Amino acid sequence: MRNVINRDLPIMEATHDYDNCSYKLYRGENDQYLLFGFSCNCSKQILLNGGQEMLDEQYSEFKPQPGQNLDGCDVTLAIDIAKLPQPQKLKKTMSEDEQNAIRAQNEEIKRQRVEAAEAISTKFSKFKRDFIGAPIGRALKGIQQKKGNQAHSCEIAYRHDESYWV
Repeated sequence: MRNVINRDLPIMEATHDYDNCSYKLYRGENDQYLLFGFSCNCSKQILLNGGQEMLDEQYSEFKPQPGQNLDGCDVTLAIDIAKLPQPQKLKKTMSEDEQNAIRAQNEEIKRQRVEAAEAISTKFSKFKRDFIGAPIGRALKGIQQKKGNQAHSCEIAYRHDESYWV
């Protein structure tokens, strides 16, 4: 993902994992946002049982704009590429000293972009863990807040033939 963030190129990539979860990355030509989509068998149940709260707490900076939902995905997040530091363009009218100063600034900006892309990629690499575990996180918070009283319970149909209970 970090390479996609740092390059100004359109992309439409879809993949699936062994749990029948699907992931999508999409960025159209000249789009400001890189969209990340996720779906799994139990997305709707998880969203109702702590998933939306987890998204609001941990991924709020990636909340998509209205109409940015990816088709076939239960969760869409949007990475605003325009918020990343942008390099300056060299102009022929600049002196050699000005051009060298811009080159030095652009090297620093490139380093900052790499760091930002790495941080975003690391966060998104943990998305499935955070999302699937959201009902458990909600229940644990409920136990903490209620000091041992019954917390929110639910059944999550994780796979077509397999569930887990909280």
